[in-house]
Amino acid sequence: MEFPKDSFLISGTSFNRENCGKVTYDSPLSLEFEPENKYDPDAIRIMCGGNPLGYVPNEPSVKARCAKRIDDPLKVVNLKKVGGNYGIRVCFE
Repeated sequence: MEFPKDSFLISGTSFNRENCGKVTYDSPLSLEFEPENKYDPDAIRIMCGGNPLGYVPNEPSVKARCAKRIDDPLKVVNLKKVGGNYGIRVCFE
């Protein structure tokens, strides 16, 4: 399967399994800065209906692109469940 070149996997989904299990290809996803994050003050959280799914990967180019487009919605381009973990690939609409 070929994905859009600007797509990326959401990081940290294992910490939000219950929320990730409710995501569909039609789920509206949004970004928000999380400056109070004790591990990364530049963290960008990915939300679905007010529930956290995970984070933008800590890759400078991906994080910079997402920071510039913080108000733009994301769409799901691939969902995968392996065991109890979820792989959710997204890109900008």
